[in-house]
Amino acid sequence: MAKVFISYRQTDEPQRQRVRDFAERLRKCGIDVILDQFFLDQNPAGPNDGWDKWSSDNALKTEFVLIVGTKAWFECFEKSQPPGTGLGAACEADDLRHRIYEGGGVISDIRIILFDDSNANHIPPKIKRYHRFDATRDFANIVRWLNGKAPHPAVTSANSSPCTSIPHNLPSLQPFFGREEELRKIADALDPESRTWGAVIDGAGGMGKTSLAVRAACDAPPDAFDKIVFVTLKSRDLDDDGVRDLSGFLISGINELFNELARELGSEQITKAVEKERPRLLLGALRNTKTLLILDNLESLLKSERDTVFNFVKRLPPGCKAILTSRVRIGSAAEELILEKLSQEAALQTLAKLAEGNPALARTNDAERLDLYRETGGKPLLLRWTAGQIGRGSCVTLTDAIKYLRSCPEGNDPLEFIFGDLVEDFSEAETRALCALTYFTLPAKVEHIATIAERDEAETEDALKSLINRSLVVPSEELKTFTLVPLVADFLRVKKPEVLRETGDRLEKHGYALATENGYEKHDRFPV
Repeated sequence: MAKVFISYRQTDEPQRQRVRDFAERLRKCGIDVILDQFFLDQNPAGPNDGWDKWSSDNALKTEFVLIVGTKAWFECFEKSQPPGTGLGAACEADDLRHRIYEGGGVISDIRIILFDDSNANHIPPKIKRYHRFDATRDFANIVRWLNGKAPHPAVTSANSSPCTSIPHNLPSLQPFFGREEELRKIADALDPESRTWGAVIDGAGGMGKTSLAVRAACDAPPDAFDKIVFVTLKSRDLDDDGVRDLSGFLISGINELFNELARELGSEQITKAVEKERPRLLLGALRNTKTLLILDNLESLLKSERDTVFNFVKRLPPGCKAILTSRVRIGSAAEELILEKLSQEAALQTLAKLAEGNPALARTNDAERLDLYRETGGKPLLLRWTAGQIGRGSCVTLTDAIKYLRSCPEGNDPLEFIFGDLVEDFSEAETRALCALTYFTLPAKVEHIATIAERDEAETEDALKSLINRSLVVPSEELKTFTLVPLVADFLRVKKPEVLRETGDRLEKHGYALATENGYEKHDRFPV
């Protein structure tokens, strides 16, 4: 059984309880956890030879050490804490410095865990270059590092790192709630008895396509697949601090995609084959296996390349399945699952989970959180990002964070992250339809949108359907009226100000003309 010592700095009761809860979860995975709180449960009077020796012995001699990374603990490590404070943590930090020195700067058995990502800013240079874990998202990876048993779903919950026992290379999972209907549909598609090859998840940026695909893979029965292979073409990501460039790890183009698949399948020789032969060779490598492929962010491929990928997965051998994610349409509607906003209940659950690591967010109430849900249009990425700004900089309240969302600095603008690449691809009819919709507060008919956009009704209707597919416009069930997804209007005001001004001028003139023709004493014509 693996044995791990947890070093942390007690600053308040919530911090103490959070560490204890984390340690209890490790215990349930078969890991022997040494924690001062557990020691006191058995020895209320404390260690006979004093806490300093107890701390030192465990920091120096325990097989593994997990440091709960906080600004206060890092101050102990740097010896910059106020005199007479954090004595236990200071003793442990001193011994761990010695342990790192004795190891020649190589530490294979000491790692930092973070309950709050903002604490990463305070990690001392001496240990900054080493991998660190997120206590929630990376829980399953922590267990694997400690050689514990694969955590049961009840231990990791639906909000931790992937909890499947199937060999995989899946990324960590963000707090995840809702999407029950979508998960059911994907599960049906992945069922060995199903005749389909799998599922396509479409939707605008920030809707949680990747998270849904990873969650669905985690939920697959242990005997459904021998291996899960995840390959992404994502070039950037967004967290509370801003956009992170992933170009150093970027897979671009269909040839690199197939090469990465070959490497993950242990068939490196396929990368040296003639390019047009690689799909056929990959299908051969997959034969007689039960492999689940997750091909993520395919919108960066050319349409002809997306068609090639779609044809490839349609020909997967029996026992193999695939999940594709893309911001744009790929394949046929039969396999398509268009991802829309989170439910109100799922959004509140997500915020409650995030509040566990953010005291400022924890002080907000449900009414404020529902305001955030409405303002972000239920987009999981916007929801998490905006909530993550509370307690940072000048954002003291949710209202501050929402205001900040509407005027973000370059490099940390989630609206640019989500909508930026779409704007450049809009046709003139799509741009005019979107800008016209910014002036409607109620669902608008095609004829009214076309009038303000000064476009043909049929052309406007086609443009609106295209915008629906990109999750920018919300239709009524009968496709009779349309509304704009929240925050799209704010983004258009920045990106397309001249078109908005022209649209506003047309609306003003049209409204004046209507009032002139149908106003005054012409009461029977008021409805016009």
